[in-house]
Amino acid sequence: MQLSTFLFLVFLALVFLIQQCFPKKLCWIWLLAASYAFCAFADYRFALVLLGVTLAAYFMGLLIARAGERRYKRVFLWTGILVSLGVLFSFKYLNFSLNVLEDLLKLLGAPRDLPVYQWLMPLGLSFYTFQVISYLLDVYNGVIQPERNAGKFALYLAFFPKLISGPIERADHLLPQITRPNPFDYQKFVAALLRIFWGFFKKLVIADRLAVLVGTVFGSPAEYYAPQSLLAVLAFSLQIYIDFSAYCDIALGAASLLGIDLVENFNLPYLARTVTEFWRRWHISLSNWLRDYLFIPLNFATRRKKTSIWLPVNILIVFLVSGVWHGANYTFLIWGLLHGLYQAVEAVTLKWRTRLEKRFSSGTKGFLFAAFQVVLTFAMVCLAWIFFRAENIHVAGLLLRN
Repeated sequence: MQLSTFLFLVFLALVFLIQQCFPKKLCWIWLLAASYAFCAFADYRFALVLLGVTLAAYFMGLLIARAGERRYKRVFLWTGILVSLGVLFSFKYLNFSLNVLEDLLKLLGAPRDLPVYQWLMPLGLSFYTFQVISYLLDVYNGVIQPERNAGKFALYLAFFPKLISGPIERADHLLPQITRPNPFDYQKFVAALLRIFWGFFKKLVIADRLAVLVGTVFGSPAEYYAPQSLLAVLAFSLQIYIDFSAYCDIALGAASLLGIDLVENFNLPYLARTVTEFWRRWHISLSNWLRDYLFIPLNFATRRKKTSIWLPVNILIVFLVSGVWHGANYTFLIWGLLHGLYQAVEAVTLKWRTRLEKRFSSGTKGFLFAAFQVVLTFAMVCLAWIFFRAENIHVAGLLLRN
């Protein structure tokens, strides 16, 4: 069930109305049942996968907290992480890994056809896998205490407004709200409805219309020339932002109706003056997750190595992971690599760029310089979007040639 459908509105209305009949302390039980119904509606097997990952993470969290020695805590931590990553790999990356192995064997002169597994991608798997990892790491590091109530922990992972497209919630933000949801407030109710319908408008009226143009050109790039190709790339940059932010508007509005505030995920990203700033404004929950649970640990691990090469290397690693997280295809790897390269260069040239910005920090020159930075950043992001949207490297190459 997509968030931008009439069926979802009916489902949300029923969940909201029935929730009002529950005592506040028991609302989480109804929301858990509704969330699993939402997941099972797509495919009952998706709910079973979600339940399996939930149980593994729940018990590993308890074992981490109860373990006396740090080495045992580490064993339980990595067991939980590897189980969740193993499930993600099996459903999302196994076929891609086999394709990569096939390509390597061809390059080595030993071609071989490897099997392809026709598995469905469980609903929201990429999102709740990251939630599991952040939860286990936070318990391990003593940031939070493990959730003792298995049902509330299950709702933390399964809460249906954020299941499909995020945002990626943290346990210390969402779990307390599950126990104590916000009371009904008329002003928040109206604001939530307006946000939901604004999300519908963005998705159905704007993003889906842009998708027609984008799909036409990206589907047959050899038939078009530079103006049409450029227009399609610009249209896609708008489509993906409007589409994704529309889903987040619906998700945040729906969650607010049910008494839960989710984190904001977008903040005018195309007004960013650098790609680094772009990622502080785009898919904010993912950017913060990558920063806190991957980039900072990588920097900490390399802090004693007396060379400046590790900062750009760590940035590249983080955004290669980001690319792979978004999709199992060479094009997503290149998209992540481009964003990593952009930010690695920005990190290396930070002092020089800071001096340059000081020279053009006021008056008309300051405005024009800022506008130049915004346009340049947008152009760099659009270039990377080609690989994000293209079905394969060949299609991306044709568009770049155009």
